[in-house]
Amino acid sequence: MDFSFSRIQALFPIQEIIKKISFKERLILFIALLIFGWSFWCYKTFCRYHYLQALSAEVALLSHQAQKLKKQNEWHQKIQQQRFQANPDYLAQVIEPMTLLDGEKKRASFLAQLFPDNSPLKERLLFLNSNQNQIHFEDLCFSHRIQMNASDLRRVLEALETDRYNSTRGKPFFLMKKFDLIKCYEKGDEKVYSVQVELEK
Repeated sequence: MDFSFSRIQALFPIQEIIKKISFKERLILFIALLIFGWSFWCYKTFCRYHYLQALSAEVALLSHQAQKLKKQNEWHQKIQQQRFQANPDYLAQVIEPMTLLDGEKKRASFLAQLFPDNSPLKERLLFLNSNQNQIHFEDLCFSHRIQMNASDLRRVLEALETDRYNSTRGKPFFLMKKFDLIKCYEKGDEKVYSVQVELEK
């Protein structure tokens, strides 16, 4: 094979072309090559940046899903614990003995002494002190509608719905299947509601 200088020059005609280009044109060509190289580098950097951004977003999403799954597992474990350690008589021992409308009972009792001939007041006091407004469950449902004020309502719902396991009372895990609330009347700053509740284990 002929490796003479002339042969090599024939293989690389670009050198002859460069010799014919003026200094100004060479400078422009050099600057154009620099700009092209810089643009290409910027493009590659931009692409890598967007790839890293997408990858970071995907990692954040996976991390969020993992935390959500962990919380769901903890919640399911808590439910299983409550079901295993639940007191079967929780409703009868904790919910049904709750006294309701205590403030109105005291006021009605006081007024009944001042106005002994007031029939509506006597009937209301009789209702408040009787089993007519006492919570009783039949198949996880109130046996009849119960009257409560806001404070009573809060206590009952906390005892039924809270997900905190109370080992001393053995609270089962309940789902509120039905909750019907009707405003009965309002006296001063106290509102009284008629409530019906149905639960599901």
